[in-house]
Amino acid sequence: MDSKLTSVVLDNKVIKVMNHSYNIYDITDVELLDKVSLSGGSGRNTPNTNNGHYKVKGDKFESNVYIHKNISPFIRLITKDPAIVFNGLYCEI
Repeated sequence: MDSKLTSVVLDNKVIKVMNHSYNIYDITDVELLDKVSLSGGSGRNTPNTNNGHYKVKGDKFESNVYIHKNISPFIRLITKDPAIVFNGLYCEI
């Protein structure tokens, strides 16, 4: 059995992912990635999904990751706090 990813919702200038909210004014950079390399960290993983805190692309800091591994592209938001990585497929506006 595989877990379902929670939608990413943009609501009143706040991005909501699972139990976390991020103000759009805290975003400092946005990247569109064809693939994501994860290392370290921890989370709830299934054969198809990663949900948790991981280092992405060899970064020294951990990102909040909410992805279906086999569905690209991936969106990476760099914020004043943690970076966020998710699949565009799950976005709602």
